[in-house]
Amino acid sequence: MSTLETNLVQPSTGTTLTLGASGDTITVPSGATVSGALSNTPSFKVNLASTQTVSSGSATLAAFATELFDTDSAFTNTSSSLIYNKMLFFGVFPGNLQNWSTMYNGIGTDIDFYTFKIEGDGGVDLSKEYKELIVDYMFDEYAKGRTPNPDILCNREIKFKSFLDYAKKIGADFMATGHYADLVFKKEKTYLRRSIDLNKDQTYFLHEVSSNEFKYCLFPLANLTKPEVREIAKSIQLPNRNKKDSVGICFVGERNMKDFLNRFIDFEPGPIIDDSNNIIGEHHGSLLYTIGQRQGLRIGGVKDMPDLPWYVFKKDQKNNSLYVCQGEDNPLLFSKGLTLERLHWITDEFSGQLECEVQVRHRHKAVKCILDVNELEVRFDEEIRAITPGQSAVFYLDNICLGGGIIADQIN
Repeated sequence: MSTLETNLVQPSTGTTLTLGASGDTITVPSGATVSGALSNTPSFKVNLASTQTVSSGSATLAAFATELFDTDSAFTNTSSSLIYNKMLFFGVFPGNLQNWSTMYNGIGTDIDFYTFKIEGDGGVDLSKEYKELIVDYMFDEYAKGRTPNPDILCNREIKFKSFLDYAKKIGADFMATGHYADLVFKKEKTYLRRSIDLNKDQTYFLHEVSSNEFKYCLFPLANLTKPEVREIAKSIQLPNRNKKDSVGICFVGERNMKDFLNRFIDFEPGPIIDDSNNIIGEHHGSLLYTIGQRQGLRIGGVKDMPDLPWYVFKKDQKNNSLYVCQGEDNPLLFSKGLTLERLHWITDEFSGQLECEVQVRHRHKAVKCILDVNELEVRFDEEIRAITPGQSAVFYLDNICLGGGIIADQIN
């Protein structure tokens, strides 16, 4: 038996609630009724066959889709959905908006669309906050010779903070996003869990957000694969149904990163040094390169050296030097562990030593590790290639994302 908790939801008249299976139980909030069979007591539960229609209540400003929690199992998910009443969109919209209500015709009826912008006319202008918190941070990190991940900061400061605050301000009960992630609820706590599509899972980018924010969030794509999402988009004729997956940093776009950074940061050429301490080339600026990088080194044939590709294994920002080695599997590219600058926990806090899994970049296969919370030190069960200061190490236990932190250095 599963229970769908909807204490924060006030569904509108005519909204259809679809549960996972016959016999599922729904807890309906005060003021709403289900086909006249429900009293106005928030804790009143009614067994449904497969669907029921809410006959009264006030509209909610968010698309509603949440977990069915199985009390007999720690983390069991059953799909559920609610026809949309109103939607709230986040994005950087160019020029005039298209007719969104026409674009999404067929999803719901009389949908009200609210726009929330970080640049351009209309909506809410967060360009100042975005520049100070996200863009300037990226430049500062590159100037220090590190490789930042601004998407993580954008989620923490903009989407799940400023945007969520605005959503609450205009009366939204929930905020729905298109992240491939999932939420589970246990003992009045909210936990972040990997999505069913592990190839697209984006919990890595959400580890800086706290459970206090997640309890107001919905992830409708949690139980869908990317091919399934594309099929849905095609079936309702969305104009972006065939759009390629977005990659890279949103405010950089398809521009060359070197050209983009050079508008804001001065580069200084310096030596490229091999693992025998020989100078074998010159770089345009060490901050342009990241650990494990092969492209852009411009190292030709080196006398008495094999014809193998070169990779960055260390950066000396103080002396503006770049250290390289040959071969994709060179031991110098691998680390036994890493140190962290700090740790952020999403829901539960831990201390001492924790056996879990660590993921050091998006789509990296998580590796078993021991996290020393007090020392901010991580030891891997197996060596990991290209540990990169400035990136994030994110920790998991049974597919639950526990939290993470910024990588300070490698342990070799």
